[in-house]
Amino acid sequence: MIDKIKGILGLQKQIEELEKSFSENRVQAEKLTSEISDLKEQIIGLRSEVVQNKKAQDQYSDDLKKMDKDVDGVVKRVNDSVNNLNLVARQMPKDIFTQLRDELRESIKKVKIELDSYNTLKDEMNNIKINIKEFNTEISKFKSISSGIKAADFELVRHQKNLESNDREKLALMKKIDTLERLISKMRRRNN
Repeated sequence: MIDKIKGILGLQKQIEELEKSFSENRVQAEKLTSEISDLKEQIIGLRSEVVQNKKAQDQYSDDLKKMDKDVDGVVKRVNDSVNNLNLVARQMPKDIFTQLRDELRESIKKVKIELDSYNTLKDEMNNIKINIKEFNTEISKFKSISSGIKAADFELVRHQKNLESNDREKLALMKKIDTLERLISKMRRRNN
């Protein structure tokens, strides 16, 4: 009889330990779920940034192509003007030639300034392209993390099913303990 009571007390201790373990596991599962939600939000934000950066890159590329065409046109016009001036210079008096040469120098200076700004812009575009490539690499890392999160979600679901199964088992054991306690109390009453 005492052995049965000790057995019941032992079962009760095991049930208490199981309850404690279950509550700790639930807290951990809730924390993991919260962290997964936060990571998903970050990934969504990063995806929108990638789209925005892609649009900006396309716009910069279009602007760069347009500027390239404009510079080519300016260079062609300057070359044409120089050729025309060389022809005219042979036919004009020296004073007019000198005046035209000075004006042409001014025009050439302006073209050089435009070319310098074009080259600077081109360098900036190259730097932006490098930054976007690095950003895309980071996005790839986040995509691999998100696929890992999906696997973690599956593990959490399986863990939750284990917890529910253990809860049912715990309830069944508690019913058995109650039944045993009633039997013990009946036996005591009969013995008294």
